[in-house]
Amino acid sequence: MFGKVICDLTPSPENNRNSEGAFITLKNGNIMFAYSRYGGEGDDDGAAADIYASVSSDGGESFGEPYPLITHTEMNADNIMSASFMRMANGDIGLFFLAKTEIVNCLCYLIRSSDEGKTWSEPTMCITDEVAYFVLNNDRVIQLKDG
Repeated sequence: MFGKVICDLTPSPENNRNSEGAFITLKNGNIMFAYSRYGGEGDDDGAAADIYASVSSDGGESFGEPYPLITHTEMNADNIMSASFMRMANGDIGLFFLAKTEIVNCLCYLIRSSDEGKTWSEPTMCITDEVAYFVLNNDRVIQLKDG
């Protein structure tokens, strides 16, 4: 498997950067990949970006066509990025991400899916409600024993 390109998300004028991805194995064995997809306006961390997803049904040998999972316009944000998946204690899928609305305002949000990524809850602010600039490293979210 080393050296084999499975999914090439090549930048284009309409999509000039792809970054900050996370994987989760679904209950049926499929693999979902979510990542930050930047539009054509720029490629810096402040440029417009959405969270896109793609699913593999063959153990990661190939991935389907990417689709928007949640967009910066849905969040009324300039940018959403840094996707992190976590299987929640109740079995739901949690997707954590950052929403940036100003140069000094970058907050963490959570959406949940109880049907393995077919539908998602409304976003809720999590970790802190303090307005500031926070960073979330990919796949480093943990759930405490008390939930």
